[in-house]
Amino acid sequence: MISQHGLLAVKTEPGKITVVENPKVILLRAAGNYVELFFEDGRLLHRATLQSMLGKMPEYFVQIHRSYVVNLKHLKYIQSELGRYTECVMSDGQQVPIGPQFRSLLMMKLGLQSDD
Repeated sequence: MISQHGLLAVKTEPGKITVVENPKVILLRAAGNYVELFFEDGRLLHRATLQSMLGKMPEYFVQIHRSYVVNLKHLKYIQSELGRYTECVMSDGQQVPIGPQFRSLLMMKLGLQSDD
């Protein structure tokens, strides 16, 4: 699925494979047996599980919720509520929840310590 050149081949419909560059993927969202890939100019639906996609993505893709994987290169900032970091805001403006069990992994990937 991922080539050595940083390209991602996605089966978008029967008989059609769309090739995109990894850095252009903003986030992945689980949708049953499918994964939605979000880009600045749209989105694609691919038949795969979130875990199988995560295993094939570069290290700058991090799972932050049971249904979301984000590209850290598109992370604008993290919002906190009552002292807990609860949401990532992405380069396209999407607000993505941070699951409590994924918060420490995100902070570690960013080189930060969580106050939790």
